[in-house]
Amino acid sequence: MRGNSLFKRTYNRSLDLIGGMPLGAPMTSETQLAQTLGVSRTTVRAVLALMTEAGIVTPSRTRRRLSRPPVAR
Repeated sequence: MRGNSLFKRTYNRSLDLIGGMPLGAPMTSETQLAQTLGVSRTTVRAVLALMTEAGIVTPSRTRRRLSRPPVAR
C-alpha cells in the first residue's frame, strides 16, 4: 500500500534526523519537519504520534522533546 510505505519511509527518515539530537532537545515544528521530509503535516503527525507511543519523544506544552535516543530494532 502506497500510504503505508510513505509512512514507513517518513518514520525512518525522522529517526535519522533526530538520531544526533541531545536528550531533552525540542523537536522542530510539524510544519518544518513536513517541509524537510517532503510530506504532509498529516503524515508527520502520524509519525510523531507513533514516536510518542514508543517513548522516543515526549509532548510538552509548547513542543515535543526527545526523551530517548531511537534504537534500531
